Amino acid sequence: GRAPPSSVLPMASASYDHAQTSPFLTAVLGILGIVGSLSLYILHPVAGIVFGLLFLYLSLTFTTLRVQADSEHLCVTFGVFGWPAKTVPWTSVRAMRAVRSTWMDGLGIHLVSNGRATGWLWNVSGLDAVELELKEGGFFRVGTDEPARLLEATRTLLPG
Repeated sequence: GRAPPSSVLPMASASYDHAQTSPFLTAVLGILGIVGSLSLYILHPVAGIVFGLLFLYLSLTFTTLRVQADSEHLCVTFGVFGWPAKTVPWTSVRAMRAVRSTWMDGLGIHLVSNGRATGWLWNVSGLDAVELELKEGGFFRVGTDEPARLLEATRTLLPG
């Protein structure tokens, strides 16, 4: 579903609120941005500036993943802008479990398979994740550096 801005869950009502940052992605995007923009700037100043701004945007957007949960839904947002974002109502979740992604599953936002179904992975760092099995089929996998804490904080929120 479409998610509201990253401030949608006030701290008082959120049963879980955690942001994970990827030092690896920050370093890679920073190095590529600096080297690429300086190289392009020598050839064409405008292209170098545009390239640098693009990598600044990518770094601000895709190096942090924030996961929030309240009594109604799970909200996952990327970066300082709170976009991309996804909201999953608890009423659409059949089950939740801690899983370990493979290195081939990678980082970012994309489709992956768990051997039983296909679903979306949102991840900025590491292999640990929480997988939400959706009632309409498929799953939504959220990378996290604290899967046990996320499960504990949300275990009572699933209906039934």
